[in-house]
Amino acid sequence: MSPLSLYDGASIYFVTMSLNNHIPLFRRAVYRDIIINSLLYCINHKALRMFAYVIMPSHLHMIVFDAELNNERLHQTMGHFRSYTAHKLTKELEVFNPVLLEKKFTAEKEIDRKYRIWASGYHPIGLTSNEFISQKFAYIHNNPANAGLVSDPVQYPYSSALFWETGKKGILPIHDYLDLEAR
Repeated sequence: MSPLSLYDGASIYFVTMSLNNHIPLFRRAVYRDIIINSLLYCINHKALRMFAYVIMPSHLHMIVFDAELNNERLHQTMGHFRSYTAHKLTKELEVFNPVLLEKKFTAEKEIDRKYRIWASGYHPIGLTSNEFISQKFAYIHNNPANAGLVSDPVQYPYSSALFWETGKKGILPIHDYLDLEAR
């Protein structure tokens, strides 16, 4: 199975995407906004649904599913997201930080591209039990506190922790996979 395959028997996935060499690009709004805007596009136009997320300085974690639990479409959406954001991040780096682009993102062993923005794969893990979902949910929301970025997970603005704690909307809309079961 390729690292981009989604698992049979699962409809909701824990996904990690890391920047190549773990460069903390997402500390800067210009790069982080590319991720946010692309996720919003995928939510509004490609049926991506997010149950939980965190955008860390060098990576992101999400619990995602397709609006109709269509794993093939989810797989395509995640591939398009990675491709589009890699292109946009490359273009921004070419303008604003070409030295960093050349030094940290040059793909020396690649034959199909000059730069590798994302580390290989997006590592989807099928979440097939409530216990596993709860574990990944807690991991996502505690990530900023565990990394020393905040003392309380709800303080981190690039996460769904505040939504789940208070109901206050954050930067990305949240969808509860349990709502699909109610249909």
